[in-house]
Amino acid sequence: MCPIKKSNTIDDLYQYDSSNGIGKGAYGNVYRAVCRSTNKVVAIKRMVLNERPNNVIQALCREAAINVLLKPHPCIIQFKNVMEEYLSCKVADRIHKRNRSVYIIMEHGKDGDLFDLVNNAHPIPEDDVIVIFDQLFHAISHLHGQGIAHRDLKLENVIVTSEEQYQVKLCDFGVATFERTGHRFLTHCGTLEYSAPEILSSERKTKETMGYTKAVDIWSLGIMLYNTLSKSSPYPSSCYVKETMYQYTCSDEFPDFAGNVWHQVSDQAKNLIRNMLAADPDQRFNIDQILAHPWAQRARVLENRNASLAKYLNMPS
Repeated sequence: MCPIKKSNTIDDLYQYDSSNGIGKGAYGNVYRAVCRSTNKVVAIKRMVLNERPNNVIQALCREAAINVLLKPHPCIIQFKNVMEEYLSCKVADRIHKRNRSVYIIMEHGKDGDLFDLVNNAHPIPEDDVIVIFDQLFHAISHLHGQGIAHRDLKLENVIVTSEEQYQVKLCDFGVATFERTGHRFLTHCGTLEYSAPEILSSERKTKETMGYTKAVDIWSLGIMLYNTLSKSSPYPSSCYVKETMYQYTCSDEFPDFAGNVWHQVSDQAKNLIRNMLAADPDQRFNIDQILAHPWAQRARVLENRNASLAKYLNMPS
């Protein structure tokens, strides 16, 4: 008879230092790790479920489910595995699902994130910004096409897999969720600077207008595009209070393209940003309109378009 084998633990399969994180998600920390069997570098997101509220545990389970169910895409971080590990040997803990950690193993981005790239000494040329956002637009098209809203798009949630080629991938699905027909999202989540007016608003709403849709992802992308082209925020430094930001977004002067940096940016880019940052979500561009916009279409003719995306779209690179 064969002996009973003990299930592999995370330490059996991967070598990583839990005291040296490389990032932080909505509900867990991310670490650089090496797969013991292949010697390849991966990223591990560790989420401790002990004494978490039920709604947080549900969110963590939803993140794992989205990573498992999401179809592969060259501009979205590649999911590799998910593991659960109990922190004690007590039978009661296993029955009641206590004292456990969930690990999401995924592709590692070797060149940092888009926030670091944008804040380097030199501004990114507009043609290269097109290459970057061509990838992000298609990543969001892929998500929205599968009924998934990311809900926390920001520069820090875009990893750079090749700084030289401006290859990027969308990551961190910590607060992502599935759409339900006829239902709007009610949970306030995401990062304040990237939050759409319908999330910032504290006004009393009717049952029909309460909540928000995946259009909040388009707003966040618009803020990211503004950040990347100008290396600045569309908000004044004194504006980072929810109510003040909401009033600012509803102003006819938002977004503001004053300043020397915007003299170097094309009118097409500014037009796209205005349409992505429409305060009324019903007037805001959807992802198909963004991809059809002349500024986004310029990616088709750029010689340095992401080759893996071009192949995925069955287009010449």
